[in-house]
Amino acid sequence: MYFCNNNSKEKIVHLSSCYHIVDSKSKNYSCFDNLRKALDNGYRPCRHCFSLRQRYFSEKENIQNYCMKYNYILAFNADSIEITTSKGQWKIIQAKYNKKLELYHKNTEERFSDKFSRISGYHNQRFLGYEMTDYVEYIFSHDGRWKTPPLKGTKRYRSQQKRLAKQERHNSINNVIRLIDSLHVQASG
Repeated sequence: MYFCNNNSKEKIVHLSSCYHIVDSKSKNYSCFDNLRKALDNGYRPCRHCFSLRQRYFSEKENIQNYCMKYNYILAFNADSIEITTSKGQWKIIQAKYNKKLELYHKNTEERFSDKFSRISGYHNQRFLGYEMTDYVEYIFSHDGRWKTPPLKGTKRYRSQQKRLAKQERHNSINNVIRLIDSLHVQASG
């Protein structure tokens, strides 16, 4: 749950654990089910309660449930949340200049863009989620997407068909070359 003071002109949304909510004598607060609704209504996150640590502990149960559902390994460090899947390693960190989160994926090969990455060996996924569970869902869509076959007519299906056609042409060419080589060997022998 996310709370906001109806009397305030600043339009700030707070976590339920924020000391601005706990210490307040006023009962003039309204609530939102999720952060996306609050942000869509023009509210901004509280500077005090939207640190990575506070957000993790407020959504810990949901994140753990998602990780158990997808068989991911979850670890919380002081400056990041690490999620390990069967196909990759991920880190969620606090953005430098605002209260947003950034998602990083471990590289399989060195890239030029790694020089500009905040985490060595990782690249930024440029994903904007509102809640931490959005990030876990994104990780699943990224790492778990190849478990299901692509639907006919989708971009992924067309890409797969092009890849299969290219591979089939390559195999045909190699078969012809092997056949020519075998005929050449028989003719010379």
